[in-house]
Amino acid sequence: MQASRTGAFAGRRARLTARVKTQDASGWAGLLLRAEDKNGTIIALDNMKTRQITGTTGWQSYAVVLDIPPTAIVLVYGLSLAGTGAAWLDDVKLEAVGSDVEVTWAVSYEMPKRPVESFLIRPAPENLSLESWSAPPAPSSEAAVINSSAPVTRAIHMEGPVAKPRKLD
Repeated sequence: MQASRTGAFAGRRARLTARVKTQDASGWAGLLLRAEDKNGTIIALDNMKTRQITGTTGWQSYAVVLDIPPTAIVLVYGLSLAGTGAAWLDDVKLEAVGSDVEVTWAVSYEMPKRPVESFLIRPAPENLSLESWSAPPAPSSEAAVINSSAPVTRAIHMEGPVAKPRKLD
């Protein structure tokens, strides 16, 4: 998952699309798009929990469409995997769409949580392939880096219950 400033998506409808495949997903997998306010409160969310990807699947296209409230300042987007198994993500696209595109889960609510660390929030959505991602330097002397020297791959692979990106052959 990645986080960025909401920017031009605030007050608009956004669509996250990607191709996903799973292997032995015992819980569930799904695309995730959420908006948070200045306090880190989730104010809009679609994580495909009501449209779960389970078991073993080939590459299939999925989309989540969400109204991003004007008060949102952070977008979090990517792939969730709950339980054991593996999930792959490819051909990711995040775009603003018109009101003629139906939202996929019209739920808006407030859920308290710890805010995303500010140094992890990018100024705008970027690296939508979620490949070869590295975090900006942390405020401390340690930087959070994931595959910073790995070559760009066609897909990202996640294994549950803790997602760990790794290079695919």
